[in-house]
Amino acid sequence: MDIGEVFNAMLACAAAITAGCAYVHAYAACIIGAIGTITYMVCVPFVGKKLRIDDPLNAVAVHCGGGSVGAILLGFFHTEAGLFYSGEGWLLASQVIGLTVILANAAFWTTLGLALFTVIVGPIRVPEKIELLGCDAELDGMLSYEESADVLMQFQQIRVHPELYAQMCSYLKTICAYDAVLFYDAIEKYESEFAGKSVDAATKDAQAIVDAFLAADAAQKVAIPEWQSAQIIRLLSEGVKSDTMSASLLLKGIFTIAKAEIISLIDSNIATNFRKTPMFNDFSAKAHAAHSKPLLGFIGRMWCCNDGKKAYGRAKPFDPFKKFNYTEGLQDDTDVEDNLMDIAAKPAPKAE
Repeated sequence: MDIGEVFNAMLACAAAITAGCAYVHAYAACIIGAIGTITYMVCVPFVGKKLRIDDPLNAVAVHCGGGSVGAILLGFFHTEAGLFYSGEGWLLASQVIGLTVILANAAFWTTLGLALFTVIVGPIRVPEKIELLGCDAELDGMLSYEESADVLMQFQQIRVHPELYAQMCSYLKTICAYDAVLFYDAIEKYESEFAGKSVDAATKDAQAIVDAFLAADAAQKVAIPEWQSAQIIRLLSEGVKSDTMSASLLLKGIFTIAKAEIISLIDSNIATNFRKTPMFNDFSAKAHAAHSKPLLGFIGRMWCCNDGKKAYGRAKPFDPFKKFNYTEGLQDDTDVEDNLMDIAAKPAPKAE
């Protein structure tokens, strides 16, 4: 049972009866509430899957769905003017017309407001990188859920940026952590060339990696758990003694666990050290330089729209005076997009 959905269904029931609570009998209130709950259950998949509206709280289904059906049902169950009591439909028609006017009014002013906001400040939707990371990190400088750290910029993402990757390697050399990158590169080369090699050649290459990075007297010994090193050495010896087919299978995946471990080790160094460096911040600034600006974005940067100090990253129409330590250093909202990967290492902001 989904407790959240149960509570939302209860709220839809309450929203449905709110319009006519003073004008219907108790039994009618139960019927209206039940229909409001059913309406909620129908609206949730319709809004999310059919209309593709991002509504994580299902507020549209609760308040618009439940409230609308409650307003219409008042035209049936009103104790004096309802269709079921008076036989006349003028109240029902009035409720339908009133609901239509309310929906049209809300749609018009919402559309106008969002259009002006988009032209003056920028798109109301956050960039895709912020969606993936989460607005908790973008707005508050902290992660609400521990697993949110999984989507932060990591080793595999940095590798696709040659300049940043070279700077990361230089930095890891200064903290004596570059051997992990060499170990990863050796495994990548071994795996990419494995298909075209004989078992003896593959065994020789695997043994060379073990001697260089995992042996007790290795010059570039990497910090993976001892049991993993022992397992690789054991599998290597078993592969030599096995038949060709078994040996090939053993050698093909011999470094799989160690590779995952070394990626985790490099990611940890990136998260705790490299993200805080000027090199990483310079990369973020360069990436931001080509970011598009809203058509009339200059209005938001005029003296009348701020206090003369640096803009602080928040959308001004929502929160023009509240400042946060994290966003003080940003020039405008778009700076956040390319500085996200540094957020998790910063402490939670405090309102001034």
